Amino acid sequence: MEALAGFVVGYLVGTRSGREGLKQLRESWKVVSASDEFQGMTATARSMAGMVLQQGMKAGVEVAKGNSSGAISLITDRLTGGSNGRKAA
Repeated sequence: MEALAGFVVGYLVGTRSGREGLKQLRESWKVVSASDEFQGMTATARSMAGMVLQQGMKAGVEVAKGNSSGAISLITDRLTGGSNGRKAA
């Protein structure tokens, strides 16, 4: 997250500094995007997005089957970490 904040600050500074600032921004982006921290963050984001999509697809199938209560249960279970709306121990 710190890397992303640094990128935003760099962008703002770079746009005020003209072409040289943008050149420095590009170089900074290369370093940031190659960092282990950034790679880990993007891998986590991809994993989370995949899980959300899977749950959404399961819920969509339940709705398509006419089982909207089943879809709601799937979403509730995912959000609470348990079954039938109860938190897992």
